[in-house]
Amino acid sequence: MLTGEVKEFPVRVNNFPVGKKVLLYRDFSILNNAAVVKLQALFDNEAMGVIFYMVSMADFNTNSLRPLCDGLTIRDKAMILNISKNKVDKICSRLFFWGVFLTMRVCEDSDRDYWVLNPSISWKGKMVDDSLFHFFKNTRLSRELESVK
Repeated sequence: MLTGEVKEFPVRVNNFPVGKKVLLYRDFSILNNAAVVKLQALFDNEAMGVIFYMVSMADFNTNSLRPLCDGLTIRDKAMILNISKNKVDKICSRLFFWGVFLTMRVCEDSDRDYWVLNPSISWKGKMVDDSLFHFFKNTRLSRELESVK
């Protein structure tokens, strides 16, 4: 300071530690490991494949499983889930029975129904609405997960 010498410090655009970056959350899902362990005990590999496919297709911030809905034909569901059309009803009924997903029907401009993945299994988003957990509160899977805690 006495000599007037000036040292420039490199300007950083953010204050993240060097070598670190923010994850793009639209490309990541938070997966509940306890739920996966419980699901593996309940379902075979084919049903687990369907569950993981549902995790990958869940919408950001809603866990909606569009285009899956009750209005689709068995053949369409089989094509979307990549399983045999002979097994679609059996697998989906069992997943619904345990509370892996819910079906919801909404009347806006037209009647729409869609499936929503249980956020206790996986969540894709920054914040989750408590009401979504409330829908799944008394499902068999949620009760099983509560007993594990």
